[in-house]
Amino acid sequence: MKIKQSMWLKLLIPQLFLLFATVLQAGVSGTVFRDLPVTGATLNTYGQKQANELGVEGVTVTAYPSGAASVSTTTDASGAWTLATTTDVRIEFSGWPSYL
Repeated sequence: MKIKQSMWLKLLIPQLFLLFATVLQAGVSGTVFRDLPVTGATLNTYGQKQANELGVEGVTVTAYPSGAASVSTTTDASGAWTLATTTDVRIEFSGWPSYL
């Protein structure tokens, strides 16, 4: 029995898709920083990290995924943090430095 080319492609494409399919891992990340006030000397935008605003190191960031165990990390010297998750999460920040 001879298989037509169009039939061959219909059979091959789904197989290739399954062969090269990957599971994408989503994550959530951000930066904890000390938001400086807008004054006559600074033109900062509230809620956006500017070059003159330093990150806050050592803050604990905990993600609470729905139906799964919580995962935590700590901000680095620049205030950056990243958590791997594959679902919606609630984020909680704790362990603030005493000067804040």
